[in-house]
Amino acid sequence: MSIDQRHTQIREKAGLEESRLNQEFIGFLQKWSTPLMAVIAIAALGYVGLGKLKEQRVAKIDAAYREFQEVSLGGTLNASPDSLLNVASAYEDVPGVSILARLGAADALMQAVRTGLRPGAVLTPEGVPESTDDLLSEADRAAYLDRAAAAYGQVLSRTEPVAGQEVHTIASLYGLATVDVARGDFPSAKVHLERVKTLATSADFPLHVQIATERLAALDNAESVPALISQSELPKPPEPPVPEPVAVPTLEAPTEAPDASLPEAVAPPASNESAVEGDPKPASADDPK
Repeated sequence: MSIDQRHTQIREKAGLEESRLNQEFIGFLQKWSTPLMAVIAIAALGYVGLGKLKEQRVAKIDAAYREFQEVSLGGTLNASPDSLLNVASAYEDVPGVSILARLGAADALMQAVRTGLRPGAVLTPEGVPESTDDLLSEADRAAYLDRAAAAYGQVLSRTEPVAGQEVHTIASLYGLATVDVARGDFPSAKVHLERVKTLATSADFPLHVQIATERLAALDNAESVPALISQSELPKPPEPPVPEPVAVPTLEAPTEAPDASLPEAVAPPASNESAVEGDPKPASADDPK
């Protein structure tokens, strides 16, 4: 066999081999191209969707903090508790905002209880509310205490099991202790302050340990002081007895003429006109002149 024939045979065999490989590749693509492209498309869509979700999450967090700042522009104590609670409910999945909003709402409610005025009450230059409707009644005060306790309790139940949320847990316990003191429930207030002391010790917050200790001592002193009684609670003094009216006898004018046999009243003797002023002895007829 000549060299040219061998070269021709090699090229023909190479062509057959390449043709076989191409057919196998084409068959592979025909068999797996559709599932493979579907997987690639799903992965690409998932990546794009994940990016969109992250963008929406970031946008929601920004909106939550923006609304919280707008509502509490002048400080949470001066903010509307209802507005803060609405922000907390709208952004439950943004823990930082929902926790801060509930704590702020509860603090605003307690501030209203301390002052006896509704949040947002307008005062005159003399310090008197412009509207008497802004004054809290006893029923309003009890309702505000209940709402504050509920907000503090929600923060406590949400943050206590989570590591790293000790600051918010301590704040909610302080708030619950304040509500207890306002209700006059000193034993319950002591329980909450003891929990603050224990948590602050384990979390290495010495300042809160000191604050809780001082407040517990203040509660002990408050319990030993007798309660002040308001004027309305004092018993009324007995009223003096009403004197009975005394019958006054009436004098009737005589209807009969006086008895003529009775002697007439003797008139006193007339004074001597010749008596000299300053002479203690009146002049008599026998005295010589």
